[in-house]
Amino acid sequence: MKVSKFKNVYQITLFPKVFPINCFAIEKNDHLIVIDMGMKKFVKKVQSIANNTDKPVKYLLLTHTHADHTGAVNHFKETFPNAETGISGRDRQLLDGDFTLRDGEPEEKIKGGFPKKTV
Repeated sequence: MKVSKFKNVYQITLFPKVFPINCFAIEKNDHLIVIDMGMKKFVKKVQSIANNTDKPVKYLLLTHTHADHTGAVNHFKETFPNAETGISGRDRQLLDGDFTLRDGEPEEKIKGGFPKKTV
């Protein structure tokens, strides 16, 4: 696992040379915003960043529903129960297991994996 920092953005990368899976922590004045939570190992790194900056994690933003972006949300919520989680309405339906098509959506099957259980 690799952690890089540029200004106020931390990039946490698992398998950086093979199939990179990323999580980001953005340091704001009084809190942290986390983007994506695909792997349980990310939670410890985010916890370390929160401890080192002495700032709480306030938000978890999920970019989309693939397992490598949402697979460890439950573990994250156990560690950071006060953090609010945000995801698009359409992706929320997918996480809830609703794969029905909306008007105008293509009929091709959605590719990628989805976690079996999320909050």
